[in-house]
Amino acid sequence: VWLVHDLNPDGFNHCPCDDDLSPCTCSAPNWVCCFNISLNEVGQIFKKNFERKNSSRIQSFELFIRPNDSVIPTDLLSKIQVSIKIDLHCLSIGTQRLQIDPGAFRSSSNFTRTITISDCDSKDLNLAFLRDFHRLRKVKLTRIANVDQINWPTLPVLPKLDELYVT
Repeated sequence: VWLVHDLNPDGFNHCPCDDDLSPCTCSAPNWVCCFNISLNEVGQIFKKNFERKNSSRIQSFELFIRPNDSVIPTDLLSKIQVSIKIDLHCLSIGTQRLQIDPGAFRSSSNFTRTITISDCDSKDLNLAFLRDFHRLRKVKLTRIANVDQINWPTLPVLPKLDELYVT
């Protein structure tokens, strides 16, 4: 079983065994990347390896979303806590509508500091999924199509937010 929690005093320096994370990858210092893998498969990887743990932590999670996937489901990362950043990239640049379930990153909501969404169509983007991200300092929406159609009233109050970056 892959243990990705704080194993030593200097923090997040250990990646899991490749077999436990495959087809996702990990690079030091504990940055996980899932490229062109179905959201269903990503969810299964994390549920299989972390559902029994009380909590596990990684520094960064980067997801490149397949063109035929459009809805990030509840508890995508099971009990994994992402401490620094979550990066979401649509592979159908500018044409892929993205929806994020309000509970998609629930386990990370008290930890993550930066969320980036890039190369997506924002027509279906509801920012309510950010509701419980109390430590969030940066929200970056880069290379977003239809940014004028984002439902901005769904953006919750984020008390620590220093930067909202939209291009």
